Amino acid sequence: MKNKTVFIFAWRLTVEKWFDMVLWLCEDIVWTTLEESIHLHIFGSWSLQNNIPHYSFITYHWFQTKDVVMQTRKKCHYCLVPSRFLETFGLTALDSISLWVPVVWYKKWWLAQFGEGVIQIPENEKLYKHIKSIINSKSEAEYSILSKKCIWIAKEYSWQNRKNQFETSLWRPIQWSKIMLVSDYTNNIGGIESYIQIVSNKLKEFGAKHVSIVWADVWNATVMRYILLLFSPYNFIIKNRLKKLIKNTNYDLIWRHSVQRFVWPAPIRFVSKKTHSLQWIMTHDFGLYHPFPSQVYSEDQLIDSNSFLQRMEAGYKCFGSSLLYKILRSVPLFLKYLSSKKIKKELAKNIDTFLVPSVYMKNILQNQYKKDVIVKTLSHVI
Repeated sequence: MKNKTVFIFAWRLTVEKWFDMVLWLCEDIVWTTLEESIHLHIFGSWSLQNNIPHYSFITYHWFQTKDVVMQTRKKCHYCLVPSRFLETFGLTALDSISLWVPVVWYKKWWLAQFGEGVIQIPENEKLYKHIKSIINSKSEAEYSILSKKCIWIAKEYSWQNRKNQFETSLWRPIQWSKIMLVSDYTNNIGGIESYIQIVSNKLKEFGAKHVSIVWADVWNATVMRYILLLFSPYNFIIKNRLKKLIKNTNYDLIWRHSVQRFVWPAPIRFVSKKTHSLQWIMTHDFGLYHPFPSQVYSEDQLIDSNSFLQRMEAGYKCFGSSLLYKILRSVPLFLKYLSSKKIKKELAKNIDTFLVPSVYMKNILQNQYKKDVIVKTLSHVI
């Protein structure tokens, strides 16, 4: 790959992550002389993985561990992060920035926090045009400056800064703390689960007295997951598990993450009443605040999720023009509205602090609650 500009895309291979646009980029490259000047590493799986063409300038690695991805990322010049929808932070971008690998992305508000060290593309322009410009520039001095800016950005997201943020909110040193991390479900790929596991390991590394992780999903089979959804309004399985843990350990902090699928509402009320622990929740996505958060592509689509009419209308817009399909989906859409409303009510009543990973999300989340709730930024880290 000598004399080639090397790119990496390591994300879910879905339309929401704009991977279809990466595929269009590959087609454009084939029809030009750019094929000999570029190499693209693709990591991940999901709906579009079978659409990846077999071109000589593409290496498809499927799904790999983060360590394997990072080893390849070190050898790349740029990272492609062209997400279509409202991301809450941008861990993939930060992973690249931490290795001095600049990010190429479309102008979305969620990555504005990284400032310099990224190449911004207007949303109405083709990715190919800018990739071609990057490859043809060949300016080592410019690239060196851009790469060095990344390391200054990365310092803002160090674990030491996170530790200071964490202890300020907790009002005590981590070393004195007993902490429970609770999440809705487990997947076999990235996302919230990887984040929680990393946070747990770091809390232990910082000397926390006790750290527990409670996953609500006890079966991996898809059918069993749907069966578990029936117990969501009163999930006695997770409630009993929490009951045993709380009885045996006097936790200083119970830190929830996803609570939409299984961990509601009984465990939220129960834990709050049975302990004197601080109660936190981290908002990783907008599943409680929009019927289809992965289809929110601009700030104009953000709604008042407390409004029944706005929420139903937002759901219908995602169904296309078929009246029959809209009618068939009305019942699940209505039930999702009721469950979200109930969960938000329980959270507003029982949670001490709502955490968001990026500054721009604070007002968005604050506006979703009629009563005043405490919202703080606790950024993700490298």
